[in-house]
This record gives sequence, C-alpha cells and structure tokens, in this order.
Amino acid sequence: EYILQKTAVDKGATDYDIFTGWGLLNAGSALKAIEEPKYQIIHVDNTPTSINTVFHSTDTVYIKSPYSSSYNIYNNTIPIIAEGYYNVDIYKTTATVDHSSNLSHFSNDAQVIDAWVRNSASAGSKLHKKYTIGFGGALVDTIDVTANIAFDTSGFDASTATLVAYNYYVKNSVDSSIVVNKWYPKQSSQLKFAYSVYVYDSLATVVPYYPCDTNIVGISEIKPLNENLQLNLYPNPSSGIVTMEFSLSYNDNVFLNVYDIMGKKIKSLAPLNLQTGVYKVYIDVADIAQGTYIVQLQTKRQSAQKKLIILH
Repeated sequence: EYILQKTAVDKGATDYDIFTGWGLLNAGSALKAIEEPKYQIIHVDNTPTSINTVFHSTDTVYIKSPYSSSYNIYNNTIPIIAEGYYNVDIYKTTATVDHSSNLSHFSNDAQVIDAWVRNSASAGSKLHKKYTIGFGGALVDTIDVTANIAFDTSGFDASTATLVAYNYYVKNSVDSSIVVNKWYPKQSSQLKFAYSVYVYDSLATVVPYYPCDTNIVGISEIKPLNENLQLNLYPNPSSGIVTMEFSLSYNDNVFLNVYDIMGKKIKSLAPLNLQTGVYKVYIDVADIAQGTYIVQLQTKRQSAQKKLIILH
C-alpha cells in the first residue's frame, strides 16, 4: 500500500487529498520500486530492546463503539464497556526496536530508504482527538479504536527505530456509576510495535522468505522448510538472470558455484552466512557462453546440484 501511494501520479493537491486520494495508480513505477533483489521491504515486529512509559495526563474522554462491544485488534481483544464518558489516565510509551538482524543479509552498501508503521500488526493507540458524536452533535474528545502507532521524532536508521504509542487506564464513568479499571487497548508492556523497512542494496543477491502466520485470512499455503537440501532454478533455460531458490533447516554457510560439464568452476558467489529459512539468490549468466552447466549449492553438511542450460 505504501509503495502504491508513493509511486502514484498526483492529480490534485500535493500528496493525499479527499477528492483524488493519492492520485493515479502507476503500476510500472510500483513494480520497479520493489524489484528484487536490489529493492526489498523487510517487515519488523521484534520485541523492543527498551520501553519507556511516562504519565501523560488525566482527562475525560468519550468511549464509543466498537469499544462498547468485543473488538479485536491483531488478536488483542479489547474489553467490553458501555458507551459514554469516562475518566482516564493517559500514558505515553516510547519503544526502541533493533532491526539490524532483519537486515543482516544485505551488503555494507545497503541503504535504508524509508520506513513506515504497520498498524494492522500493532497494538497501541494514538492520542485521543475530537469526533462528532451523533448527527450534528458536538465535537468531544474520543478514543480512537484503530491501532495507531507512530515513529518518534528520532525516527529510524539502519539498525534501530524509535516508536510511540498511547494507552489509557479507564477508571470510571464521569458519574461514578460504572467502575472499569482496565487498560485500553493494552497495558504498556503488552503494546506491539510493527513496521516495515524499505531497503536498496545494489549488491544484493539474497531475498529471504519469512514464515507466514497461518491465522491470517487468505493465506492457505505455507512453504515448509525441507530437511533435505533442495535447489530450484528458474528460468531454465536462461540467457540472463537466474533465480536459485532453496531452503535451509539449519544455520550454515552457503556456497553457490557454476561448473561446466568438465568440472571447471565458471562462476561463484561470495559465501553466504544464512539462518534457517527459505531463500532466493540471483545470478547473472549473460556473460557465460551458451551450453550446459551444473549449479552446485554447498553447505558444511550437504550439497545439491541442478543442471542449467544457457541459451543466447
């Protein structure tokens, strides 16, 4: 969604406006912006390395539906509470997340172009704001049920990100007829901070696959990690970029080499220090003469080979 927004052709006011949205969809630019392996989007939902929660203020806010019913934010069910005005204590939580391990497969030339929060995978609230209650009603301070976190002013860099979220301790209704004493949406230690990092690496050859959440609607097939080392090549035959896809069921150093039919090494990639997972590695064979070759994947424990046909 972020890439589609950033690559859209603006047709109205700068950036987003209520009449033309983000502009006209530019599919070509969007695809180029995520062209693997040089451009990659890495999703991060690591446990914060530090969390700092401070008291923000005490206020009276209006709690409206769907807070007044059982509501679920990324498997975090919010307690049922009657709609109305409540006295609340507001807290601000600042979290620092280290994503250096998520980017470890990139070269030293990699650049973090941008980052954005993923509210659909987060649990936290923005500071309450004024909404109209009822048709033609007055603007009142209302808690927004939608998960909404944000980057702190220090933002993000190549290794860490600092994010902010608010949460509310709801004490009682203004007339004291209802005693709540519950956190909305969660207490500070249970808030979740998810975001994506957009990376460009001119030397990248590896695109890691990440395990999928089987509880997510629409995802019905999970690619398993094979116990036996397996290697797939495509397109095959090829005249340019070949994708080498393989899976590891253990952490190891991986060596990828191309041999001719006489056993002479024609091309090799720098050794890759990889963790358990499924990977795609790209190699350019445009400079290799037409013919039949063997691509070998080698670890300390196992090896796999595939025949590759190069046509020009």
